[in-house]
Amino acid sequence: MTLQSLQHRHKGGWERFCLGWHDYQATIRLLNRERELTQLVRWAERKRLKGQHFHYSRLLNDTERALWRKRVQTPWAAAWAFSLYRLSCLVFPDEPHRKGCARKFRRRWASV
Repeated sequence: MTLQSLQHRHKGGWERFCLGWHDYQATIRLLNRERELTQLVRWAERKRLKGQHFHYSRLLNDTERALWRKRVQTPWAAAWAFSLYRLSCLVFPDEPHRKGCARKFRRRWASV
């Protein structure tokens, strides 16, 4: 049992719901990020852009690792998120990419 699941177990009803909702939303955000990065990896591979392909692949691996952690830490929230996300993908298919859609995945150098 993880520490996070133990913390969820000892909370009241409303607090437990809020924590589960937060975990659900975090998983949905990670699934959206994974979908966008998968498309960007395919695009960079198709255009034969080695630098961008490496960068997007690394971000995709980090996102997949974070999704795996969410599955282990909060299995019920992750199961609901995966199910509802797949349903939304069936109802609302991918739309064509707009120019500049990869802007949010640019490298950000920390200025510490």
